[in-house]
Amino acid sequence: MLVIEAGGHQIALAVDKILSGRDIVVKTLGNHLWSVKGLIGATLMGDGSVVPILDPAELVGSSLGHVATPTPTRSSPVNRIKQHNEVPTIMIVDDSVSVRRVMTNLIKTAGWQPMDASNGIDALEKLQAAAVKPDLFLLDIEMPRMDGYELLASLRSQDAHRDTPIVMVTSRANEKHRKKAIDLGASDYLIKPYQDEQLLALINKLLGAHEAVGV
Repeated sequence: MLVIEAGGHQIALAVDKILSGRDIVVKTLGNHLWSVKGLIGATLMGDGSVVPILDPAELVGSSLGHVATPTPTRSSPVNRIKQHNEVPTIMIVDDSVSVRRVMTNLIKTAGWQPMDASNGIDALEKLQAAAVKPDLFLLDIEMPRMDGYELLASLRSQDAHRDTPIVMVTSRANEKHRKKAIDLGASDYLIKPYQDEQLLALINKLLGAHEAVGV
């Protein structure tokens, strides 16, 4: 049995065997599989076989219709909806320590609450344990383990983040990269280097639009 703690619950999963922990590269499976619950993507093994990658938090969420749901508290690791007077949370995902530091300081100065992660896998792990869900994501594209495109597709496959504003912040200026991001569900696309005022204005616009539709 594999005991998983996610979404404020503990659940036991029956597995055939536990092999080992290892670093993997997660690949997206395409738009046609976005609706599959609990599936992040897949990875290629050394022998060429394809192994699906599951999201324990999504699996737990899918099973909660059959168990009693505890009352969430502020300290419990669940994605709760913010009240109107709460500070928006912005998640920054970039493999560059200096970029994360600069963006974090900018977000703090603007009066928002920053979260940060070094790559897509790190972001998903931190989201699983987070007490609140981010109101907006800022994603780099080129990152190890899971890049920005793969993280974007994974977020859009989850009910909790399907409508959350996501901005790709990248040095890739080619139109094909922008189109791929938009096709995967990005809300906007910002090319590095950018002006701080430009990023802040974009965040304000997206947060305002997101709140206006009552999401």
